[in-house]
Amino acid sequence: MTLLYPKVLILLLAALYLYRLQPSQKRLPLVLALMIVALSRPVVFKTAHEKKMEATEAVIALDLSWSMRAGDIVPSRLEAAKRAIKKVISESPQNRYALFGFTTNPLILSPYTSDTRLLAEAIDAVEAENILTKGTSIEKLLRYLAKQKIPVTNLILFTDGGEERDAAALAEIAKKAGIKIIVVGVASRHGAMLRDSFGKTLKNEEGALVVSRLNPMLPKLASLSGGLFVPFTTPDETAHAVLEALDEIAQKSRFSQSEAGYKELFWIPLLAALLLFLFHFVEIPRKIWLLLP
Repeated sequence: MTLLYPKVLILLLAALYLYRLQPSQKRLPLVLALMIVALSRPVVFKTAHEKKMEATEAVIALDLSWSMRAGDIVPSRLEAAKRAIKKVISESPQNRYALFGFTTNPLILSPYTSDTRLLAEAIDAVEAENILTKGTSIEKLLRYLAKQKIPVTNLILFTDGGEERDAAALAEIAKKAGIKIIVVGVASRHGAMLRDSFGKTLKNEEGALVVSRLNPMLPKLASLSGGLFVPFTTPDETAHAVLEALDEIAQKSRFSQSEAGYKELFWIPLLAALLLFLFHFVEIPRKIWLLLP
């Protein structure tokens, strides 16, 4: 037997203090002590067994540059992309994903895991208010992934493309590293004006309004890398299209996962505490007890 939350037992000091305060009242501290033991979650572990699984590993990279705040995709490019990513994760719990954010430099948000809740929390932690960088560098992201000790073979890229121009050069980096890219174009072709944190429209050095559009080189990048291009529609439709593309281009990996269950025993001290409470502090059970032959 073991305890899932052994630190809870420190509360037994309260029961001891109560006993020393009123030595004649032994049952109340005992009730409290039994409830504390129940809160510590006593369990008996069952025999672990290995479960063989077949799944896909992929890196999901989310563009976090300033242009992802544009509103040509409702409610914004960033929020729509976050919803689509969470849908991809929830619809494929057997897969293992790593999460990256990138602007001019890549940032790891979560290592490879199949824990859908952990991945969702990592995505939820990304806030538009924290985006300060206006640039996008897919090249630096690809070079970073190419250097990883665990080879990256599948990359799902959520981006508007920024100002990247040389699709062939980017695809060459990916191909040398063995990375196939599913590019999700998170922007419209007509684009949207960009605004600063105060809501004012941004202007370039010549005084013209800054309009961010879908980078036309993205489909070529996906094709040259051996991947596929997915235009963003709605979060749900885009997620389904991404999973279909992943099934088409990715090779599934076989791996074993050890699973060990356990049997809960918290109910035993909890039941003992309840019975002790009833027979000591409530009159009715004692009267019934006295009526028994």
